[in-house]
Amino acid sequence: RIQTTTQQIQNALMKQVVQADQLEASLIYTRFHGISSRSNRLLTLVKSRIQKLSNHYSNSSEASSAYYELLSTCRTTYCNCRETLLRPHLRAHMDQLDKLHGPTGMTRLASLFLIRLCTAETGLYVDFFGEPDRAHKNSDFQAYLASLCTALHRTVRRSLVSLNDLDTLCQIVSVLREEGV
Repeated sequence: RIQTTTQQIQNALMKQVVQADQLEASLIYTRFHGISSRSNRLLTLVKSRIQKLSNHYSNSSEASSAYYELLSTCRTTYCNCRETLLRPHLRAHMDQLDKLHGPTGMTRLASLFLIRLCTAETGLYVDFFGEPDRAHKNSDFQAYLASLCTALHRTVRRSLVSLNDLDTLCQIVSVLREEGV
């Protein structure tokens, strides 16, 4: 279902870049929110079966490992699909910020945008998997969030390589410290 929804969204957007201020209201989020409750119910069923097998049967390692593998595959697929959907829009937004606001302004605005984006992604992940306390512990999800942040790193690094003004470099470092990136 996740892959099908991803493909439908990609086909619907067909090379359109979603503006950053409209991202949460775009198909990228609304379609995934639409399938999240059903997915959550199915994943809760998988997790409950894992729990039952672990509690009631001592020789259930093969059955419970199949459920663990299914849950892991769902998480990996979810993260890969979300990254595939967001990456082009995120890169376009970072490049636009760099052109419009220069290195310091871009760093500040991009940091705030990434914080907002990661918060929205965490909320969507919790809607899907129903694990508010475990979202930050899942390695696939953490790798996914880190991959989103590489767009900021890439854009800032590209700007810094050609920058010769020490004051601007200090301002960028100050922005990164203030924004907690």
